[in-house]
Amino acid sequence: MNLMKRLVLIASLCSVLGIFSASAQDNADMVFFKLGEQMKAKGDFQAAISNYDLGLAVADTSSLIYNSKGECLLALKQTDKAIEAWNKALSLRSNYPQVFQSLLKVYKETKNDLKYIETLDKYAQVLSPGDKATSYLEIANLYYNSGDKVKALEYSQKSYKEISAKTEAYYLAGLIYNEQKKFAEAATVLKKGVGFLNSSDPKSSAKFYYNWGLALYNGGKFEESVEILQKASYGPYKPKVARLMPDYYYNVASTMMTLHEWDEAETMLKKALTIDPSFAKANLMLADLALKRAGTASAVGYYDKALKGKTGNDKQTVEIYSEYIDLLILSHKYSEASKLAEQCLTKYPQALGVAYLKAVAYGKNNQKDAAISQLKQLLTKPGLAPIDKVTYTFTIGMFEKDANKEKATSTFNKAKKGPFSNAADYMLVQLGAVEL
Repeated sequence: MNLMKRLVLIASLCSVLGIFSASAQDNADMVFFKLGEQMKAKGDFQAAISNYDLGLAVADTSSLIYNSKGECLLALKQTDKAIEAWNKALSLRSNYPQVFQSLLKVYKETKNDLKYIETLDKYAQVLSPGDKATSYLEIANLYYNSGDKVKALEYSQKSYKEISAKTEAYYLAGLIYNEQKKFAEAATVLKKGVGFLNSSDPKSSAKFYYNWGLALYNGGKFEESVEILQKASYGPYKPKVARLMPDYYYNVASTMMTLHEWDEAETMLKKALTIDPSFAKANLMLADLALKRAGTASAVGYYDKALKGKTGNDKQTVEIYSEYIDLLILSHKYSEASKLAEQCLTKYPQALGVAYLKAVAYGKNNQKDAAISQLKQLLTKPGLAPIDKVTYTFTIGMFEKDANKEKATSTFNKAKKGPFSNAADYMLVQLGAVEL
């Protein structure tokens, strides 16, 4: 006969014989509980559990005993049995903080997120509004990190509805709305969150202003977004903000014009004007590009005649070659452009500008290996100006990016200097090498 059966039998006999009064039986479970606690304090967890079981055999309604039994079972690495004991304790006492905390600790250590969330949600029901809001926010973040944005949004809303000043809950909700492309909702909730910020310190406020400004920006409210985004231009958000400003796209366009990437330049200029339609520099550059394109056909004949004439000035002749080659590239006549460049270089081998145009023509004619080789040769030339080094390096990246993303990433990082900074950053973003 096992111990439990013997105990029940003894208790029954005692009751029949009147040895124990009813009140004595009621206290017997606590006698065994105290003995168990003494054993637990000595580290004899198995003996403690035996005493707890004796107490539970007398009265199976003590959440206190089940909690202590769970602690001893956990100490003996019997986690599943510990959880079972704690759940029994909660069935007897639904607002038992110590048991909730023990369960949460076990679920966290075992990385059982679903059980952790389920337990924390139940625990939140017995907490004060402030602690409940904090618990809901923790659940929201767990859902967000697991990819369940619907649940994450639900619990972030529960959090700030519990305590209206729960700013991080507004932030998470705004982040999710932005990801869902619900920009009006994102702007509204983030604006509310900013209203509850305790400090204007950009260390804490920048992420709110950035995501609020981003919501306005993506929602087409460009003018309003610029004012908000300027308040976010701090630390890691500074480059993020820069990428949303018209100057950024104008600078990228300027670089693309230098590289004879006319279509890309036009796209960037139009992007800048979407943000600020009155942006003078972008409008002027578009006008210059339009004039250049309009005059290509009629200009070709004049350049032909100019090269046949004698200028008596080598520098001027090289300039004519450069302008003519540039015109041919603009007209998509890449083979003609490279041949004309070779003709010039035969006569004037030190004409580095023409050598560069030859590389550009090669690249645009899908002779990218030849273009890269030409550019690498140019980089070995002594006495190169820093701007030329960056130009050649950046152009190599443009010809590498389709075939070798890793190489192109390294190249654009090297070219992220001076007037090429925004363009290099833009290309790194396109390659996915920069976290947005």
